[in-house]
Amino acid sequence: MALITFPRAKPDELTIVGLSFILDPVQEVTPTRGGKQIAADLGPTLWTAEMRSGQMEEDDFGIVRAWFDTLSSLEEFYGYDKLREYPVSYGAADFAAMTVGGNPFDGTCSLANVVDNGLTVQLNSLPVGFKLRPGDYLAFEYGTSDELRALHRVSAGGDADGSGELDVEVRPRVRTGWEAAATVMLYRPAARMVVMPKSYTETIIPPTFGEVSFRAIQTLGS
Repeated sequence: MALITFPRAKPDELTIVGLSFILDPVQEVTPTRGGKQIAADLGPTLWTAEMRSGQMEEDDFGIVRAWFDTLSSLEEFYGYDKLREYPVSYGAADFAAMTVGGNPFDGTCSLANVVDNGLTVQLNSLPVGFKLRPGDYLAFEYGTSDELRALHRVSAGGDADGSGELDVEVRPRVRTGWEAAATVMLYRPAARMVVMPKSYTETIIPPTFGEVSFRAIQTLGS
């Protein structure tokens, strides 16, 4: 039995001190004779990331090196925006103090519906008054056997009502294949990503320290 399964979680030893996490549309822009810009989507909009670690002690550096070794051949890992591990209004202690229907809140809710051509996500099973603000993230599995992972950033947020329901607008648009009642992750919402070839670099800092940096891109494959 394999000891390692994919997608892999980011090891705690990989402390990120430099990060960009952006949506990268695959578009072609063509100007008209009148100066108007015509855009055509050539493929799905995907999340891309650039990450740089802080200095790591020798033991931690070895763990991170070994983690990257396993991601060769475009094996997948879960990548997320370190800036928003939690929604901006909350932290770990806040989540621990919340309840849903008398039960402890575990950082997840349910997907009720998707409307407005994939731009509005309707959520339920949230703590009353729960806040999602622009820049927060949510993620959920989709596809015929939940083999795909959707990651969306909130464009217009709000507060959950007295029934724990909340509508938010997101980008990118929700793709087909979602199912009502899917579990929506609000803590460390992540995309399935691969390290871009030849982007991984490491620096040895004598006597026993190391740093790494790399680029990654979302994958929609299974």
